[in-house]
Amino acid sequence: MGKQIGLVGVGAMGSSLLERLFASRHTVKAFDISDTAMTKARNDGAEIVDCAASAAKDVDFVHVFVRTDQEMLDATLGPKGVLEGVSPGCPVILHSTILPDTTRQVASEATKAGVDVMDASVTSVPRVLRAGGATFLVGGPDDVVAKVRPHLEALGKVVIHFGPVGAGNTAKIIKNYSNVVERVLMAETVALAQAGGLDVLQYLEMAQGVSSGNIIEKWEKALVVEDGTYGPKRAAGLFNKDIHHVAQLGDLLGLDLPLTRGAAKASKNYLENWAKKDGNKDAAE
Repeated sequence: MGKQIGLVGVGAMGSSLLERLFASRHTVKAFDISDTAMTKARNDGAEIVDCAASAAKDVDFVHVFVRTDQEMLDATLGPKGVLEGVSPGCPVILHSTILPDTTRQVASEATKAGVDVMDASVTSVPRVLRAGGATFLVGGPDDVVAKVRPHLEALGKVVIHFGPVGAGNTAKIIKNYSNVVERVLMAETVALAQAGGLDVLQYLEMAQGVSSGNIIEKWEKALVVEDGTYGPKRAAGLFNKDIHHVAQLGDLLGLDLPLTRGAAKASKNYLENWAKKDGNKDAAE
């Protein structure tokens, strides 16, 4: 049996979540600061209300899917925000990619009103969320997560509880970090290829053909995890020569490659630390 849901934020991601809520036979009261988004939500079948407080009033769950930390604070703690309308005991689920401290600030104020807050960041793009393929990265008290989990599981593919309030935010931010670093890395790689006189497409086709896949998919081969410590596995040629060659090549070609320079510096630091750990022997072997 469907429930009554409050949804604050019906932009690209929020409207995709709205479709999943309808697919689970819920009825939805929706609010957004964008008239265009509100019109689309109405056309999609939501009941449109005039503020976040109205969206949160007399519902079983409240979902908040806004863009920035400040928008989250305004939508929840501001005038006519969620906390002005939500009833004690109604879980408020924050989906935005925001800082853990922002979520904890909302949760702290909500607790005073007897309202439970949890973060459930979403890894998926709108298309995947609409299709039910979302992974929810969750932070919150065990009892609150247990109460909300069946509801989220019906909306997506996987629900992963990482820890207390804000833990889901932390997981999402770090995940996005890996993504953006890979993009910057590719941009610097192409800049090197082009400045070095290579045909960029020919180089990319070669690299794709010899690639062993995304590093995160084989992290065990690249990362040491033991006794609560983490670090890259030793690779003599990569750490004491190859990365420095790349940085030097960039300098010779007159390129500004901050990620490459940072990687070379980090590699040097790892080599020095390994040498100290091994009694000043050649850590790179």
